[in-house]
Formats: sequence, C-alpha cells, structure tokens
Amino acid sequence: MTATIHEHDMPGLLCSLRVAKKDAARCVDLFARIRDETGSDARLVSWDIIRRDCRLGTDVHVMLRFVSTRAMMAWKSDPLQLALMPEIEALALTGISQQEALGRKGSFKLITARHEPPAVPPLWKRWTVSMLAVYPALVILVVLLDPITVRFPAPLSLFLVALVLTGLNTAFMLPWLNRLLRNWLSHRDIWARRSGRTRAALPSRPRP
Repeated sequence: MTATIHEHDMPGLLCSLRVAKKDAARCVDLFARIRDETGSDARLVSWDIIRRDCRLGTDVHVMLRFVSTRAMMAWKSDPLQLALMPEIEALALTGISQQEALGRKGSFKLITARHEPPAVPPLWKRWTVSMLAVYPALVILVVLLDPITVRFPAPLSLFLVALVLTGLNTAFMLPWLNRLLRNWLSHRDIWARRSGRTRAALPSRPRP
C-alpha cells in the first residue's frame, strides 16, 4: 500500500496485530470504543478498522490519521487509549506492531515499515515453554486416565495419553503460555547481548 507523498498528506499510525478468532470481536470492540470516545476530538481526522480472518487467527489493522504529528503524539498519551490498550495487548498472539504512515484519500505510505521477520526466541526459552506445557499436563493425564489405560498394553496406553496431551497442548496450553510469556520470549537474553558486544569489540584478524 503506497501513495505519492503530497504537501498536504496527513500523518497517520497503523496498528496491526493477530488475535485468536474467538477474540476478534472483542478486539474490534475495544478499538471501536477508543474510536468512539476519542473520535470527536479535532486531532483525529479518520479511523479505519480492517479485520481479516486467516488460518492462524484473525489479523486486525487499524489506520488512524491526524491533523499533525503533534496531535498524533498527544493521542498516544491519551488516558483512555492508555487504559484500554493493555486489554488489546492481552489478546494479541504475537504483540502489536505500530508503524507511522503518511497519506490521504484512502491510501498511505509506511514510514517505519519492518522488512525483517520477527526474531525467534532462543532454544532454551522455547524448550522451557514446551516443558511448562507438557509436564504438568502429562502428570495429571497419567493419573486421571490410569483407571482406563491400566487394562491396555503399554504402547496403547501411551498412545492414548499422548493423543489427549497433544490435543490439549496444541489447542490450549501452548497458545496460552505464548500469550502469557510473550514479553519474556521476545526479550533478548542478557548473555546474548553481552556476547554480541564482546564479539563486536574484538578486532578482526587480518587475512594473510
């Protein structure tokens, strides 16, 4: 989505996030509440909400246009916006992307577009989340299903436990833990940052 920048193009803000399909209506309602209660403000020129269902959830895009950059910065510190945004962030599966834009008449050009894919959490963090999802549920399932599985051969008993455990983790536990721990997962490891600075400080060895 691009547009030629003209003299009277207005500054804007594009907010994008992905939520579970069951939370899409709630997310749109929260954005609509912010729009309705701040829309009468002269700082805000237009507000469009786009909702698109996909295989992994629902993408919600909100495009705001303001009369000036100062008006946009003032809206970012609006008490109502600050009060409701944490509820929206709690619904996001991968966090909220906010990008500044310029445009008019239904088209815009991103200023701070991100071309690189989101960073993948380190292996030990993903491993930790998987253990938190698997081990407690495994212990509970083994105890609860023991009256049923005790009469079956061991391979079949393990298959039944694994079948239920996989379904619970895929549908409930892992998505919930990823939302709950998304800030921790996206936070760069302190040791990695120090190692990166150390490697950057080392002089490169000249080639013979």
